[in-house]
Amino acid sequence: MRSVTTGQGIDASESRAALVLAAALMVLTAAPAVTAQDDPPAPPRPVATEIDLGLAFMDFERTLRAHPLDEADIAPVNRAFDSAAAAFFSRNFGAAVRRIRELTFARQGAGDPTADELAAASLRVRLVPDVFVPGGDEQPRLVATSVYAAEQAAGRTIDFSLVLRRSDEADQPVRLPFNVTWDERGVASGVSAPLRTLPSALPTGDYEMTLAASSRIAVPMGTWTVVDRPLAESRADLERTLDSVNDPSLARAVAMARSRASLLSDESAMSNLNLALIRRASLRHEVEADVQAITSGRDPFRGRVGDWWVTLTLSETTVPCRIYAPAASAESKPMPLLIALHGAGGNEHMFFEAYGGGVIRNLADRHGFIVVSPLTYPFTMRGALAGDLIDAMRGLYEIDDDRVYVVGHSMGAMATAGIARRIGDRLAGVCLIAGGGMAGPRGGANDGAPSSPPALIYAAEIDFLMNAAGAQRAAEQARAAGADIEFRLARDQGHVLVVGAVLPEAVAWLMERKRQR
Repeated sequence: MRSVTTGQGIDASESRAALVLAAALMVLTAAPAVTAQDDPPAPPRPVATEIDLGLAFMDFERTLRAHPLDEADIAPVNRAFDSAAAAFFSRNFGAAVRRIRELTFARQGAGDPTADELAAASLRVRLVPDVFVPGGDEQPRLVATSVYAAEQAAGRTIDFSLVLRRSDEADQPVRLPFNVTWDERGVASGVSAPLRTLPSALPTGDYEMTLAASSRIAVPMGTWTVVDRPLAESRADLERTLDSVNDPSLARAVAMARSRASLLSDESAMSNLNLALIRRASLRHEVEADVQAITSGRDPFRGRVGDWWVTLTLSETTVPCRIYAPAASAESKPMPLLIALHGAGGNEHMFFEAYGGGVIRNLADRHGFIVVSPLTYPFTMRGALAGDLIDAMRGLYEIDDDRVYVVGHSMGAMATAGIARRIGDRLAGVCLIAGGGMAGPRGGANDGAPSSPPALIYAAEIDFLMNAAGAQRAAEQARAAGADIEFRLARDQGHVLVVGAVLPEAVAWLMERKRQR
């Protein structure tokens, strides 16, 4: 959030404020003609956020990966999910979350959900504070509120349990019983209760929270973190240590460590999707190790293996990125690079946590490539920025310059087309999924110039947002003009779920290609 400060009219503002305050004091201290009565508190109302939607989306994609669709279910489920996507685009997050959670229950094979299970799906349950320091001033409370109205629970009180499992260990889960009362509208009255059943010696770490709706269904509620000291204190210590590093050869590593340390925050995860997705206790240990390596004169990010988050500075633009490098990247052999661009409303975590249930990591292991998924928005109007991203990744890993690829979904597909036009001579191939803007040569014309890389275009047959027939016509026109374009129709697929459905074959198609010099 940016703050704007003006230096004009300060004295006047203070004067006006003083007059208003004086007038208010006169009114408040005057003898009242009648006894004032407080207005009754407003009834609680459901509130759904992008974070609620993100958690529901990720849960559904993981469920779909574990329980693939039968052929007869592909079209109906895609249509239903696209209806949720349409609700999202119209900013009706509550309707979107409701539809996605109902679809998730259906895919879990539990049959028709009970009224209690449907009521559980309508809740957001959190432990406050999100980052808990045992022995500190603030004791944890369980807070339950409505994301959307649950008509099945109107006028009822239902017992539930919040289950905590430490993400890095196979500890016995901690179960926290509580109950929720709904009013006649089906809106939870709001629970904010101190925890009396929390173990006194709770180990530090990150705990995955699930709401036990029944013995057969659990609804993910995000992560709760337990640490031995506030994360803000840890971040301040780490930043002071980084301030003392004066080696110019480590300047990039210092900047990257600072970006990762920025997520060491005690704030609520409901204020920042990154905080909702990243395990903060684990991240603290990682950043501590990074800083120790830097103070020892080593760059901990060069050739880093695994899944990690960082911000990269590209032409003075700071871009958050999610990176995955398979174990094979530790070898000296150069590896292919895949840039993955998410669609509108998403972020750098989409390919890792949502699309296909995070299948892109498995594909990277199988085919042996490094994947970087940046926040797409900076690339939508600046395709050349992708060249800076390639250079940044070359500074971190041994990259095969003849095997650099871009895949994009929806808005990310449009950005991919722009990238192909601007730096097509650096790419071996691109793939556009459910997005317009056919890939072509630099300058914008689809005339098959040598700088235009081979392109694979997917259109989803029942896409509610992008017209498949129009995409096919555009692809045929571009191919007739000489562009190296292959069009594929993803039958019975909709706008969103098509990504997970086609990504394995799209990656295989890309990996078969090398840059033509």
